[in-house]
Order: sequence, then C-alpha cells, then structure tokens
Amino acid sequence: MIGLIRQYIPHAPKLGLFVTPSIPPKKLHNAIDDYASHMDPSEVLALFDATLIGSARDGMVLAADRVVFQNHNLEAPQEIRYSEIVEVGTRRGPFRGTRLVLHVNRGHATFETELNVSAKPEVARYLRKFFEESMLRPDTGDAMTDWVRVTDALEALHQEGSLSDPDLRRLLGDLYT
Repeated sequence: MIGLIRQYIPHAPKLGLFVTPSIPPKKLHNAIDDYASHMDPSEVLALFDATLIGSARDGMVLAADRVVFQNHNLEAPQEIRYSEIVEVGTRRGPFRGTRLVLHVNRGHATFETELNVSAKPEVARYLRKFFEESMLRPDTGDAMTDWVRVTDALEALHQEGSLSDPDLRRLLGDLYT
C-alpha cells in the first residue's frame, strides 16, 4: 500500500500531507494521542493534518489496510478499511467548505461518512484518487507482513540459486506496490 500512497499522495507539508518516513514526530504523536490511540506509530504510512494551526489533532492517518480520521474533537474518530469503501466523492460543506465523501459498506448496510478537508481543499483530489484506487485492492486482513523478513527470504532464495534475477526483481517490485 505504501507504493499506492506514494503514487497518489504527495509529501506536501504546505497542504498538510506527510508521507513516511517524513512524518514529523510531533504531528504523528498528536494524531495518535488524539484520535488514533489504538494504532502503533509504525503502522502510519501517511498523515493529513486538517488543522489550521498545524497541530494534527484533527485529520487522518493512513495505514496499510485502513484509514482513521476525526474532523473535530466533538466527533468520535472513525476507522474504515479500504475494502469497505464502495464509492468516493466530494461535496461542498457549509460555508463553502470541501468534504470528501466515502460510501462505506459493512455487512448488509451501506452508509455515508465525510472527511472535512475545508482547511486545505486542494488535498481532496489527491485523497479521492487514493481512496478510489485503494478500495479496489484486496483486503490484506488483520495480519501484518514483516516485509524485512520477506525480502531477506527472497534474497536468500536468490543467493542459493532457487530464484532467478528477473523473478527476484519482479517479486521485490510487487512487495512495494
């Protein structure tokens, strides 16, 4: 998923967009402390700081399999798996604000939720494209892959002659897309 994030979400601090490994530690800490407390910092692949003052206490964090976000402190944080998203759109909010609209399917129910990007409306197009692409990816489930061990195992197979150069390059490329 990091490949998809890097393809569609720029590291653009002026827009409040931060992609690992360049997420400022204070912003990451504030996001986790405020609305993503069940996440480990190592899970966060990207962060959107939706605040005007740059605290990142409102906004969104992207992980390999889900998005966690909060529009403001009076609203409960929301967690949505990419595989639950069935449609993505944008809408004008009150006072000409911009909202990213996610249609989410859980079980037999489909509902709509909104991510407020009014403080930095230019990010809506990046996030929309990312969600449109990520919802088409297969769900990775709850298990986390240890990419370092997978890479080491592939390279060991290559060293012993069980894996050709082209296959190694292809498999390593697939790991990061």
